[in-house]
Amino acid sequence: EDQSKLKAQLEVLAQKKSIKLPTTLSEKKAKGLAQLQEEEGKDFDKKFLHMMKIDHRRDVRKFKQASRKIDDKDLQDFTTRNQPIIEEHLDSLKAID
Repeated sequence: EDQSKLKAQLEVLAQKKSIKLPTTLSEKKAKGLAQLQEEEGKDFDKKFLHMMKIDHRRDVRKFKQASRKIDDKDLQDFTTRNQPIIEEHLDSLKAID
């Protein structure tokens, strides 16, 4: 639910700023997804959890950087408002171990 809301907010912001968002996965993400789809059961769960932790750590780091380095007030507001949500998700992922 949080990610759907964040994506919707990002799409509105991108449209406002005339920024075209990617519509497909990057090559790296597509490769990771393909590898994940080869797993089953506990191996799938372990790999999925690992991938989600990596993604959320990266997102937290990028949101922190953006909130400090971007001059655009709308983008700063977006990152500042949503960073705690991503951090909360990361904390939840860490608690699963």
